[in-house]
Amino acid sequence: MADEPAEKPAAPAAEAQKKSSMLPVLLGVIVVLAIGIGGGLFLAGMMSGSEEDKPKEDPGASSAIDIKTTKEISIGDLITNVANQDGRRYVKLTCVVWMGAEDAASVTGSGGDGEIQVKRLMQMALEEQLKRYELADLTGRGIIAALTQDFTVVLEDVLHAQFPDRAKDHRFIRRVLLNNLLVQ
Repeated sequence: MADEPAEKPAAPAAEAQKKSSMLPVLLGVIVVLAIGIGGGLFLAGMMSGSEEDKPKEDPGASSAIDIKTTKEISIGDLITNVANQDGRRYVKLTCVVWMGAEDAASVTGSGGDGEIQVKRLMQMALEEQLKRYELADLTGRGIIAALTQDFTVVLEDVLHAQFPDRAKDHRFIRRVLLNNLLVQ
């Protein structure tokens, strides 16, 4: 009988030890879940990007091109050396321009020498603009949006010079599409 009272105090100590051994495991699970949720939210935020990283759209440019009133004109591949690289690196880019049907008819004409001359002037002006970009610019974020805006301005200037009878505020270019950017 003397043994019975001695065993009873040992039992509560064993229960306390079980409870305390569960506490670190429970805290470990909570910490791992918190790190997982925090990491997931961080990556989701990086993937979606912030509002300031997204390119700003030109308020005058519509998001949809009306096929009936516009025409696609392929400028072709633009190839030029990268600025400040001593001819060791080059950039290649494919450019397509959407213009109003009337303006496109003026540019393309009947498919003769006039079309070739205007398209070649447009291509040369775009290549000259592309030469101004340095390697860090061409490999940075948002380069396509920056090139699109710059090319739109350059093409408007070239076309206003070729067709001086048009009003100064007339917009020839509806959209500039760039793809296949290669920097080597």
